[in-house]
Amino acid sequence: MKQRTTSTVGGADDIRDEFTALFQRLIQWPTQFRAERVRHYTPERTFWLFLGQAMDAGGSCHEAVVRFRARLGERGRGLSTSSAAYCKARKRLPEDALEQIRAEVAGKARELAAAEALLWRGRRVKAVDGSSVSMPDTAENQAQWPQPSAQKPGCGFPVMRLAVLFCVASGAVIDCARSALGTGERTLFRRLWHALEKGDIVLADRGFCCFADYGQLSQRGVDCVMRKNTKVCVKSTLCKQLGKGDKIRWWHKSANRPPMMDHELWDALPATILVREIEVDI
Repeated sequence: MKQRTTSTVGGADDIRDEFTALFQRLIQWPTQFRAERVRHYTPERTFWLFLGQAMDAGGSCHEAVVRFRARLGERGRGLSTSSAAYCKARKRLPEDALEQIRAEVAGKARELAAAEALLWRGRRVKAVDGSSVSMPDTAENQAQWPQPSAQKPGCGFPVMRLAVLFCVASGAVIDCARSALGTGERTLFRRLWHALEKGDIVLADRGFCCFADYGQLSQRGVDCVMRKNTKVCVKSTLCKQLGKGDKIRWWHKSANRPPMMDHELWDALPATILVREIEVDI
């Protein structure tokens, strides 16, 4: 039996490819995506073209237009090879609508992963990592995302710092926190805690490893697996030796409260946290 996938918004059938096959069933199109008039670059078409361009390393806007014309076949002869109209269409895509699509796809992907038993021992594993991206050098971007302070004015680009929470089972981005470069990754990570649920496991590098976050996440029923940060994991005592390079240790709270925490939250943390320390040769 042959089945056809239809869209609630006209215009995707003529550019159907592996991206639409993968994601079409996961997307409920925002109302902002409904085209006001007939045009080549409808919001839905532009979305798929933009996604394909982003997935193509080094893919240019011109290449996206050329591929679009090829998919249209005979109907594409009246479409200019200039990328100007496509670039304008990309700018018209509402940011809140794109965020809505991301959230819906991520949620459905996690549901599918859980249904297909792709969890680790029945538990959700979520990874967090930080990065930064360079922004177009405009006055508005410089005001919101200032360039690095070490660079002279006019000699650098605006930079946005990111902290992203991923679902390890599905690979989907659960949520993303953004700020200027002066905000630390751990501060951004805390803005993502609303997406952590009881029973989750957080996977991260040593930049996120600290007593305060381990303690607070543990109180929420969230476990952590992170590289040990020797700068902050200073005081600990052995509880039990399980094997070579495998220990249970008591991690002691420092006398110095982290600047990001108020006194009430710091005092509410236990004096010690029981952790498992595993040594791995790389």
